[in-house]
Amino acid sequence: MSDITKKAMEASLIKLLNQKPLNKITVSNITDDCGISRMTFYYHFSDIYELLEWSFDDIGKTVLKTDDKEKSWRDCLLDMFSKMRENRTLIMNVFRSVNKVKLDGFLFQSLYGYINSFVESSAEGMRVSKSDCDFIANTVKYALIGTVENWINAGMKEDPQYIVDKLAELYADSIPNALKNAQRARLKAA
Repeated sequence: MSDITKKAMEASLIKLLNQKPLNKITVSNITDDCGISRMTFYYHFSDIYELLEWSFDDIGKTVLKTDDKEKSWRDCLLDMFSKMRENRTLIMNVFRSVNKVKLDGFLFQSLYGYINSFVESSAEGMRVSKSDCDFIANTVKYALIGTVENWINAGMKEDPQYIVDKLAELYADSIPNALKNAQRARLKAA
């Protein structure tokens, strides 16, 4: 029952975010929309931001699956950008209202799985340390976060396919090359 209630509050929050910015939404708006008491809301969440964080995590698990080994990192990024664009009003209202640290945390968590998976598969058969792979994945992650934030700031006008194609041009060779350089440096040091 608890998950059903949380899902109902999440659905209300998403519905309301499609209508107005987060800072204009109250707990009463959410409880009225989903037909629960304020006490029920506060039983599950301390405030709207905690509900939003839970929703980010919940949505991230479904929208940004990293366990789909059949999908390439390009397909995963295209899915992410496309779904964000389909929900432009919601994304823009969240982006304008949410603490940048919370939004970055969600994006970091969501993107890292894709990037790390690509880096690890590119490193198969190479003598590269886990710390080198992590460093490369984190560097790419920060660049992607900046790209996503710039795209949102610009009103999400660029076609997602164009963005993903440009990212692929940039990273398709640079990640394997960075891994080769890390391997060379490791072998040289040994």
